[in-house]
Amino acid sequence: GSYVDGFLLAPSPGGFNSGVAAGLGPAITSVAHSPARPTAAQPLLVTATITPKIDAIATVTLRYRAMFGNETTLPMFDDGLHNDGAAGDHVYGATIPGAIATAGQMIRYAITTADASGRDARSPAFLDQTGTKQSPQYFGTVVVNPGVSTALPVIEWFAQNSAAGHTRGGTRGSLSYQGEFYDNVFFRDRGAATVAG
Repeated sequence: GSYVDGFLLAPSPGGFNSGVAAGLGPAITSVAHSPARPTAAQPLLVTATITPKIDAIATVTLRYRAMFGNETTLPMFDDGLHNDGAAGDHVYGATIPGAIATAGQMIRYAITTADASGRDARSPAFLDQTGTKQSPQYFGTVVVNPGVSTALPVIEWFAQNSAAGHTRGGTRGSLSYQGEFYDNVFFRDRGAATVAG
Protein backbone atom coordinates (compact mmCIF):
# COMPACT_ATOMS: atom_id res chain seq x y z
CA GLY A 1 0.00 0.00 0.00
CA SER A 2 0.93 3.63 -0.25
CA TYR A 3 1.61 5.99 2.63
CA VAL A 4 -0.29 9.28 2.91
CA ASP A 5 0.85 11.99 5.31
CA GLY A 6 -2.34 13.38 6.81
CA PHE A 7 -5.10 12.86 9.31
CA LEU A 8 -8.43 11.03 9.41
CA LEU A 9 -11.63 13.00 8.97
CA ALA A 10 -13.76 10.52 10.95
CA PRO A 11 -13.06 7.74 13.48
CA SER A 12 -13.18 4.16 12.17
CA PRO A 13 -12.72 1.83 15.17
CA GLY A 14 -12.53 -1.80 14.12
CA GLY A 15 -12.58 -0.90 10.41
CA PHE A 16 -10.33 0.33 7.66
CA ASN A 17 -9.19 3.93 7.83
CA SER A 18 -10.70 6.16 5.17
CA GLY A 19 -11.27 9.83 4.45
CA VAL A 20 -7.65 10.90 4.88
CA ALA A 21 -6.97 14.61 4.53
CA ALA A 22 -3.49 14.86 3.06
CA GLY A 23 -0.99 17.30 4.49
CA LEU A 24 -1.23 19.26 7.67
CA GLY A 25 -1.87 22.96 7.50
CA PRO A 26 -0.98 25.24 10.41
CA ALA A 27 -2.57 24.43 13.79
CA ILE A 28 -5.19 26.89 15.06
CA THR A 29 -5.61 26.84 18.86
CA SER A 30 -6.67 29.11 21.74
CA VAL A 31 -9.32 30.96 19.73
CA ALA A 32 -10.87 33.70 21.89
CA HIS A 33 -12.77 36.97 21.61
CA SER A 34 -13.08 40.01 23.84
CA PRO A 35 -15.30 41.32 25.28
CA ALA A 36 -17.31 38.15 25.93
CA ARG A 37 -20.49 40.04 24.96
CA PRO A 38 -19.97 43.41 23.26
CA THR A 39 -22.41 46.29 23.29
CA ALA A 40 -23.77 47.28 19.88
CA ALA A 41 -21.08 49.95 19.43
CA GLN A 42 -18.11 47.94 20.76
CA PRO A 43 -15.56 46.30 18.47
CA LEU A 44 -14.83 42.61 19.04
CA LEU A 45 -11.17 41.54 19.30
CA VAL A 46 -10.50 38.01 18.05
CA THR A 47 -7.21 36.25 18.79
CA ALA A 48 -5.84 32.79 18.01
CA THR A 49 -2.57 30.95 18.28
CA ILE A 50 -1.43 29.79 14.84
CA THR A 51 1.49 27.34 14.77
CA PRO A 52 3.19 26.19 11.55
CA LYS A 53 3.34 22.41 11.03
CA ILE A 54 5.33 21.87 7.82
CA ASP A 55 5.97 25.24 6.16
CA ALA A 56 5.87 28.87 7.32
CA ILE A 57 2.51 30.56 7.74
CA ALA A 58 1.53 32.62 4.68
CA THR A 59 -1.93 33.97 5.55
CA VAL A 60 -4.33 34.12 8.48
CA THR A 61 -7.84 35.40 7.84
CA LEU A 62 -10.76 36.21 10.13
CA ARG A 63 -14.16 35.59 8.52
CA TYR A 64 -17.13 37.14 10.29
CA ARG A 65 -20.82 37.85 9.82
CA ALA A 66 -23.63 39.47 11.75
CA MET A 67 -26.72 37.29 12.01
CA PHE A 68 -27.19 35.60 8.59
CA GLY A 69 -25.61 38.40 6.55
CA ASN A 70 -22.73 38.12 4.13
CA GLU A 71 -19.34 37.00 5.37
CA THR A 72 -16.64 39.68 5.60
CA THR A 73 -12.91 38.95 5.80
CA LEU A 74 -10.06 40.65 7.67
CA PRO A 75 -6.38 39.73 7.74
CA MET A 76 -5.06 38.68 11.15
CA PHE A 77 -1.61 39.80 12.27
CA ASP A 78 1.16 38.67 14.63
CA ASP A 79 2.98 42.00 14.60
CA GLY A 80 2.31 43.25 18.12
CA LEU A 81 0.17 46.10 16.70
CA HIS A 82 -3.24 44.40 16.57
CA ASN A 83 -3.83 43.54 20.26
CA ASP A 84 -2.10 40.24 19.53
CA GLY A 85 0.57 40.34 22.23
CA ALA A 86 4.23 40.42 21.27
CA ALA A 87 5.28 40.33 17.63
CA GLY A 88 6.28 36.84 16.49
CA ASP A 89 4.67 34.97 19.39
CA HIS A 90 2.28 33.03 17.10
CA VAL A 91 -0.75 34.86 18.56
CA TYR A 92 -2.66 36.56 15.75
CA GLY A 93 -5.26 39.28 16.23
CA ALA A 94 -7.91 41.19 14.30
CA THR A 95 -10.77 43.42 15.39
CA ILE A 96 -14.33 43.14 14.10
CA PRO A 97 -15.67 46.71 13.95
CA GLY A 98 -18.42 47.85 16.28
CA ALA A 99 -21.95 48.64 15.09
CA ILE A 100 -22.16 45.67 12.70
CA ALA A 101 -24.96 44.14 14.79
CA THR A 102 -27.68 45.60 16.97
CA ALA A 103 -28.70 44.68 20.53
CA GLY A 104 -29.55 40.99 20.83
CA GLN A 105 -28.05 39.98 17.47
CA MET A 106 -25.31 37.40 17.05
CA ILE A 107 -21.84 37.87 15.59
CA ARG A 108 -20.17 34.72 14.28
CA TYR A 109 -16.62 34.17 13.10
CA ALA A 110 -14.14 31.56 11.87
CA ILE A 111 -10.40 31.61 11.23
CA THR A 112 -8.67 30.27 8.12
CA THR A 113 -4.95 29.97 7.51
CA ALA A 114 -2.58 28.62 4.88
CA ASP A 115 1.12 27.89 4.84
CA ALA A 116 3.65 28.78 2.14
CA SER A 117 2.86 25.53 0.26
CA GLY A 118 -0.89 26.15 0.31
CA ARG A 119 -1.76 23.65 3.05
CA ASP A 120 -4.72 25.18 4.82
CA ALA A 121 -6.69 24.89 8.03
CA ARG A 122 -9.93 26.26 9.46
CA SER A 123 -11.27 26.72 12.98
CA PRO A 124 -13.84 25.56 13.72
CA ALA A 125 -12.94 22.80 11.25
CA PHE A 126 -16.53 22.44 9.89
CA LEU A 127 -15.70 18.97 8.57
CA ASP A 128 -19.26 17.56 8.48
CA GLN A 129 -21.36 19.97 6.42
CA THR A 130 -24.14 17.69 5.20
CA GLY A 131 -24.68 14.84 7.66
CA THR A 132 -27.19 14.61 10.47
CA LYS A 133 -24.54 15.52 13.05
CA GLN A 134 -23.06 18.57 11.33
CA SER A 135 -20.08 20.38 12.78
CA PRO A 136 -20.14 23.96 14.08
CA GLN A 137 -19.38 26.42 11.27
CA TYR A 138 -18.52 29.43 13.46
CA PHE A 139 -17.55 30.62 16.93
CA GLY A 140 -19.73 33.43 18.17
CA THR A 141 -21.24 35.74 20.69
CA VAL A 142 -24.37 37.82 21.14
CA VAL A 143 -24.50 41.61 21.42
CA VAL A 144 -25.76 42.71 24.83
CA ASN A 145 -29.45 43.59 24.83
CA PRO A 146 -30.06 46.21 27.54
CA GLY A 147 -33.82 45.70 27.10
CA VAL A 148 -33.60 42.26 28.74
CA SER A 149 -33.20 42.41 32.51
CA THR A 150 -33.80 39.24 34.48
CA ALA A 151 -32.08 37.07 37.08
CA LEU A 152 -33.29 33.97 35.19
CA PRO A 153 -31.05 32.18 32.68
CA VAL A 154 -31.87 33.26 29.12
CA ILE A 155 -31.60 31.14 25.98
CA GLU A 156 -30.99 33.20 22.86
CA TRP A 157 -31.99 31.25 19.75
CA PHE A 158 -31.22 32.23 16.15
CA ALA A 159 -32.52 30.62 12.97
CA GLN A 160 -32.78 32.05 9.50
CA ASN A 161 -36.22 30.45 9.26
CA SER A 162 -37.47 30.28 12.84
CA ALA A 163 -40.87 28.88 11.78
CA ALA A 164 -39.08 25.78 10.41
CA GLY A 165 -37.70 25.17 13.91
CA HIS A 166 -41.28 24.53 15.03
CA THR A 167 -41.87 21.68 12.56
CA ARG A 168 -40.95 18.00 12.47
CA GLY A 169 -38.57 18.73 9.56
CA GLY A 170 -36.68 21.29 11.63
CA THR A 171 -33.91 23.70 10.74
CA ARG A 172 -30.37 24.60 11.73
CA GLY A 173 -29.40 27.63 13.78
CA SER A 174 -27.36 28.91 16.70
CA LEU A 175 -28.00 29.46 20.37
CA SER A 176 -26.34 31.16 23.28
CA TYR A 177 -26.85 30.05 26.87
CA GLN A 178 -24.96 30.99 30.04
CA GLY A 179 -21.89 32.28 28.24
CA GLU A 180 -21.62 29.40 25.73
CA PHE A 181 -22.32 29.84 22.02
CA TYR A 182 -23.43 26.81 19.98
CA ASP A 183 -23.45 27.01 16.18
CA ASN A 184 -25.12 24.91 13.48
CA VAL A 185 -27.45 23.19 15.95
CA PHE A 186 -30.46 21.25 14.64
CA PHE A 187 -33.86 22.34 16.04
CA ARG A 188 -37.21 20.60 15.51
CA ASP A 189 -40.47 19.87 17.30
CA ARG A 190 -40.55 16.66 19.32
CA GLY A 191 -43.20 14.95 21.39
CA ALA A 192 -46.93 14.52 20.93
CA ALA A 193 -47.85 17.77 22.68
CA THR A 194 -45.59 20.07 20.64
CA VAL A 195 -47.32 19.81 17.27
CA ALA A 196 -50.93 20.89 16.82
CA GLY A 197 -53.39 18.76 15.05
